[in-house]
Amino acid sequence: MPQLTADEALRVATLRALGVVGTARGRRFEHIVRVACRLFGVPVAIVIADSDRQLHKLQRATGPVPALSFCGHDIRCGEAMVVLDVLEDKRFRDHALLAQASPLRFFAAQPLCGPEGTQLGVLCLAADRPHCFGHDDRALLRDLATLVEDEMVARQLATSDQLTGLANRRGFFDFASKSLALCKRLAIPATVFVVQIDGFEAIGEQHGPRVCDDVERDMAAIIAMTFRTSDAVARLSRNTFCVFASKVNENGCSVPLARLAANAAAYNQQSKRPFSLAYRVGTMIYDPTKHTSLRELVAAARGRLVIMHDMTSRQ
Repeated sequence: MPQLTADEALRVATLRALGVVGTARGRRFEHIVRVACRLFGVPVAIVIADSDRQLHKLQRATGPVPALSFCGHDIRCGEAMVVLDVLEDKRFRDHALLAQASPLRFFAAQPLCGPEGTQLGVLCLAADRPHCFGHDDRALLRDLATLVEDEMVARQLATSDQLTGLANRRGFFDFASKSLALCKRLAIPATVFVVQIDGFEAIGEQHGPRVCDDVERDMAAIIAMTFRTSDAVARLSRNTFCVFASKVNENGCSVPLARLAANAAAYNQQSKRPFSLAYRVGTMIYDPTKHTSLRELVAAARGRLVIMHDMTSRQ
């Protein structure tokens, strides 16, 4: 197996200082690896951050898992490595992964670097059949690797909302802005959804701030349940939630909106509170000729808020 870095001790020490290894923080990368699988159409995406640890893997279907012996080549040279067909690459023709029931055929990996330039790991893609991978794909993989690098230091940036566990405003705009840039480059459709709880002030006046907090947590859970795990979901401010969804155009908006309505209705049927949960939702389809930034897109969605459920007293 190739040596992973010139100074393995420094690399692992940096990872541990960032709180990346030795913890359950691998779930922080789930969103990114799901996006990688969707955008590249591969069954496996994986973040490898330690010499003996696969920090986070997403496997959509039965498929090969790249070994560290593959990734070692990538980290050692400090550059991205792409193998379109492993059978045609003399470096790996005799590798054990080729003998598996679902043999590794395609492999791509992009190095991950820390704040001081230390090589921390790799973002990998894998498939059990040959795969095309052009210049734009390489650029996209670099951009996704940058998102992983940003997430590795996100612990220091406080990007999570303490009340709901969703991303906060800072975390949302940091991540979704990069996702929007990728969508613009690759001409991928995207949509922003803004959701606000209706009658929120009245809830506070009648039932107090603790109930308001509970309602926001419940709304966050409903929204997280409604949208895909590859979508960016956040609590932007008191009573306001936002979702950035790639690969969703005007025709596709109705699916999550219907699911949101169904989930809210199910919640109201089971809730024992003396009021029903009502919400307003606004959507805006990304148009690169009109929207120059994510903030403009979010503002446009907020300007189109429409009541979706009536507030009904149960008293």
